[in-house]
Amino acid sequence: MINFLPDIIKTFSDNSQKSVGSLIKSIKADKAQVAELVKSLSNFSVGGNYAPTLMRSKAIIESEFFVDIFRDIQIRLNNYFTASNSINVSVNSMIDVMISEIGKIEKNISFLENYVDNYDFISGKDDLYNSSYLENFDNFLKSNLYEPTPVPFVDRGGSLFDKNGNGFIDPVVSKFKIGSGIDFINTVSLIKSIDSETNYSNYISSISDSEFLFNDKQSNVWNVSIKSPTILTSTPPSFLENISYDYSYVLGAKTALTINFIKEIEMDLIRINPNEFEGLQIMQVVVESANIAEKLYSSNSNTPSSGFQKRKILTAPIQINSVIDINFPLDKIKSIVLFFNQSTYKKNTLTPTADEISARIVHEILMKIRNKKKNSHSTLQDIVLEYFRRFTSIDEAKISNYAYTDYYTSKYPMAIENTRPFYSENNNALSLDQGEKLISPSHLTSMVRNIVSQALGERFKIFNDSLFIDSRFNTRGISLAQVSNSPNSLSKNVNSLDKNLISFSQDAIIAGANLQSANIFKNNSSEEYLYSFSLKNIQFGKTKQIKNATNSFSTNKACFISSAIPVNGNVLGVKGMIRLENTTNSIAPPNFDLKEANSYELSISIKDNPTLENDWIPLVSYDNNQITSEFLFIDSFSNTGFLRFFPKETSIKLYSNQKLLSSNEYKIDKFRKSIYINNFNLKNIYIASYEVDDSNYSQNFIDISTLTKSSPTLSAFSNNKSGEFFERTNSNNSIRLKQQPYIDYDKLKKAVYSPKSGTINTVEYIGYNPVTVGFEDGSYAINLSNYKLNRSEKGEFYETNETLFFHNGNNIIFNKIINKPFRVMYDYLNSKIRFRLIIRNNFNNYSSSGSVDNVVLKMKTKNSDHVANNFLRLG
Repeated sequence: MINFLPDIIKTFSDNSQKSVGSLIKSIKADKAQVAELVKSLSNFSVGGNYAPTLMRSKAIIESEFFVDIFRDIQIRLNNYFTASNSINVSVNSMIDVMISEIGKIEKNISFLENYVDNYDFISGKDDLYNSSYLENFDNFLKSNLYEPTPVPFVDRGGSLFDKNGNGFIDPVVSKFKIGSGIDFINTVSLIKSIDSETNYSNYISSISDSEFLFNDKQSNVWNVSIKSPTILTSTPPSFLENISYDYSYVLGAKTALTINFIKEIEMDLIRINPNEFEGLQIMQVVVESANIAEKLYSSNSNTPSSGFQKRKILTAPIQINSVIDINFPLDKIKSIVLFFNQSTYKKNTLTPTADEISARIVHEILMKIRNKKKNSHSTLQDIVLEYFRRFTSIDEAKISNYAYTDYYTSKYPMAIENTRPFYSENNNALSLDQGEKLISPSHLTSMVRNIVSQALGERFKIFNDSLFIDSRFNTRGISLAQVSNSPNSLSKNVNSLDKNLISFSQDAIIAGANLQSANIFKNNSSEEYLYSFSLKNIQFGKTKQIKNATNSFSTNKACFISSAIPVNGNVLGVKGMIRLENTTNSIAPPNFDLKEANSYELSISIKDNPTLENDWIPLVSYDNNQITSEFLFIDSFSNTGFLRFFPKETSIKLYSNQKLLSSNEYKIDKFRKSIYINNFNLKNIYIASYEVDDSNYSQNFIDISTLTKSSPTLSAFSNNKSGEFFERTNSNNSIRLKQQPYIDYDKLKKAVYSPKSGTINTVEYIGYNPVTVGFEDGSYAINLSNYKLNRSEKGEFYETNETLFFHNGNNIIFNKIINKPFRVMYDYLNSKIRFRLIIRNNFNNYSSSGSVDNVVLKMKTKNSDHVANNFLRLG
């Protein structure tokens, strides 16, 4: 199927091609199901099996009439909802399938993007390293936890991790962090208000409620669409006050979204999940927090000792290309301000349609009415209760046909004009009604009343009560613009259905709606610039700390150990690089002498089962010789700690509980990599920063060839027997081995090649053959491979009853199909390697989870291809 896909699909990776192919198959299957469903719906009818209730003209309206009407409506609606539910089930199934497949494709794309981001390092522009490995932190499948015999989590200083290493992987953003997970906070009932400030308020084409960002419905998103007559270049005042870096080059639609909480919320993470995000940036995040730790440990005199303080988190804009996390040390937050900018726009020469403008006005009207209802929800209940008490009793309500007209009102809710308080002994609902102080309904309600008046005719007079008459002084309606198509008067013959029953003003009418604005086309020029962006949700979270840890050293660090990484060849050298999340460089440092909240350590082991700290070799991240922070384990007897690398003595700085120590308070021995502290305090945390000394040799790669004396090899085994077992060959007479056989060319220096017998030793190492194929009857196949270094003879199959084969890398091809079991005996290099990553929190009583995006390793290997080895200068 892949061969028939468009050419662009063929440029994808194999996994992506399979995902796309599988997605197309699923869509075709679901499409067929939908076609059947639509076919059945075309024969669906909601009527015919019951008779609607009819009403004679000028007849008395009785309650049974409305009961019959609503009963018929219920029957019809039940049928409609049954059909709609069937459609929704099918549509949701398709959505689930597509979201799943799209998620897989996005994972593959993210993995490829990491390769692109690290291309300079992986491609080897500066070296001849020929193998690479990328840990993307999508899950723990490639970690030590899933090995048959897990490697113990050891650490410097003898302090232990828990059984999982104190860390967790967040699969949403593909990061490794300290802790056991994230507790996301349900802020629906904790948000006091949401305010916004923009530079496009006069040009909004459509906008949804910002509250959608904080509810649990996946279908609710915050959409903003702007149509501006010019390119937006202005800047709201809040941007000028809160962004310190130069952003003069950043133009576009700017939004400052302020979230105020009812009470302080403890958090250390803000997660932004975009919907439409092309060109969208987050310019700044300002949190109003208690800054507890900074008040206790900061040496900055400008840090206040009490109260809340606004803190700017970012030092540079961050492009929102996917879900992003803004991490900061754990604190109590009172309010948050998010500054967004949409720089991408589309130029449009089409004016907006009247329907689009009308829909926008109706949306604004409905949202304002909805907010008024929400803020005055009990007014209707007060009025109904008052009328009920004064004019009727419970018994009268049961027997009277017209009692409900005295106490029921269709206006919900009611608001009171110039009356405070609303309800009192001298100023109750009845007196307000008689004094015509109740606010009239909106123009939208008037429109509905007009429709009802045409349907009911003379019977509409039951609503001719003071509670239902519009006042000329309407303050409850929306004052966006003059509303046309609102009736000035009703015809005297209200029972007539003539089209002139209701008279209208002569104002122009907007097509598709009954609304007109005198200024509706004010900003609609023939040429416009369209800005749009959309966010799914904004979440606030708190990182869960390890509960079973015995001390602060255990909770303030996390460890990830990879599974054994198979390498095709003998590893001679390795270098690596830690990639932090893309937002790290944009986050402002805390107000301490020590600016780094976390330290990161990378180590390599070439042992099968490293159990001691000495089994791990420290490795400097290749992109930087500067160790910005390194946690020191101090021996309490000697007051001495040891660095992981040889330092430049003049570059060393030492911090105690985030405060910089004077150089007189410690002594350095750079040859022993040791630091002696004069007044050591066991309760303090000591952090060192320094530059690695590479004057004599580089410390950002490990020369493994000097650590091993020979090339260790293992023999292939299957089912506790020598050799890799096969039941038969493939359809093309071939097999593929699990490991690449190791060829010892030193044993083949004096070998000769025979087209009939292959490579043969006649002087020394007689009988040596890198690959041997044996059958259960004791017979062997003939290996025709030419292993001579300077080979010129060409081997080929010849006519014989014997079994012949050629070996190349992991592949073996035979001269015929083999349908009986056989074993392949060979040796292979035991060249597995693994890495260890440790994240530490540098601060005392100031939690910071840290975050690592990926780890990249590059290896120089010596394999069985002698020509490649010569090219790579491996000998």
